[in-house]
Amino acid sequence: MKLVPHYATHVVATFTFIALLSIFGSGQAAAAPFDFGCGSADDIDTNPATIVGCNVTETGTISDLNVYLNIDDFSATDDPYATDLQLSLVHVASMTTVRLYVGPEIWNPRSMMDATFDDDTGARVPGSGNIIGTFLAADNLSAFNGLELSGAWKLHVLDDWTFPNEGIDLIDWRLQGTHVPEPGTGVLLAVGLALLSNRKPPAAPQGISTAG
Repeated sequence: MKLVPHYATHVVATFTFIALLSIFGSGQAAAAPFDFGCGSADDIDTNPATIVGCNVTETGTISDLNVYLNIDDFSATDDPYATDLQLSLVHVASMTTVRLYVGPEIWNPRSMMDATFDDDTGARVPGSGNIIGTFLAADNLSAFNGLELSGAWKLHVLDDWTFPNEGIDLIDWRLQGTHVPEPGTGVLLAVGLALLSNRKPPAAPQGISTAG
C-alpha cells in the first residue's frame, strides 16, 4: 500500500511531534553544567553592606546552584577576618535571597575564605580559623532551583563586628552548578512545524492508495 504524499507527511510529522514532546514536554531534558565567573571587588568588609553585582548571560532553568567564594587580602598588608562577615546571595528578578554564611563575630585569628557552598555536602563551616573546602550554606541553595539563571545577581557582604573596614577583598566569586538550557531556535521551529502538521487532515478522497 502506498500513501499519497500529504498523508505520508502527516504521519512523519506526528511521530516528530511525539518525539519532541517526549524530550521537551516531559520535564526530563538533560541538565548541563555551568560555571560563571562574577569577578572581584576591593574592601568588601563594610557596614552598611557592600553589594557586588553579577550579570549572568547564560540562559536556562537552574536545577542545582553552588557558590564559590575566595575572600582574602589582595595586598597581604591588612589582616582579613572572614569570620566577621555575613554573606547573602540575591536573585534579583525574583528577589529570592539565601544566606550563604553568617560569621560567629568573635575574636578570632586572621582568617580567609576559599570555599564552595553546596547543598550536597554534609560539612558545616568551621567556627573559627580559615574557611577552606566545601560546606553547607546557612540557608538551602535549593531555593534557587526552578529560577532563570540569566540576569542580575547580587552578593551582599556585611561586616557589623566591632572593627569593619579592615581591608578584606573579594578575590573571586562564581556561580556554579547545573541548569536545563532553553531549547534552540531550530528545535522550537521544529516543534511549531510539527504542531501545524499534526492538525487533522481533510477526509481522504476515494482511491488514495493503490495496491503495491
